Amino acid sequence: MTLVNPFRLTIGPYWLLVPEEAKILAEVKIPPPGAARSAPTYWTILMERFSMSVSLDPLQDLSQLKKYIDYSTQSAAATKTLVVNGLQGVTYGSYMPRTWIDWHFKKGDTMICLNLQARGSDGLQPTTGEELTHRAIVESLKYCRDHAEENPPGG
Repeated sequence: MTLVNPFRLTIGPYWLLVPEEAKILAEVKIPPPGAARSAPTYWTILMERFSMSVSLDPLQDLSQLKKYIDYSTQSAAATKTLVVNGLQGVTYGSYMPRTWIDWHFKKGDTMICLNLQARGSDGLQPTTGEELTHRAIVESLKYCRDHAEENPPGG
């Protein structure tokens, strides 16, 4: 599926296409006094019934997703590997029983982490169109430096 009138969102060294009607929020987490002096930024792509959060991680690798799931929700989680536009990645999650799907991709020194969740009710299931839109966003992900010719000066 292709997105209708998408725009390209640049997050660190990555690009992804986002539906024209999506709203983008960015939040900088300022550390409290005495904490590590790092202020990570989180982006949220708000769609009608779903949201996709995006963050960058310059320290971890793709194995971090499994470690996080094993620690936070269940043990012995089985992540799946995938490749999108030459980017190695892992994914975990599903739309059932509640929407929670993670994708982590890494090229170079920075990993991009995407997390899709339903907004509101835990039992919210996507329509076929919504599921295709989610897939199209993830499948549009590119590493900027591999696609510099797609960003003409002034464009």
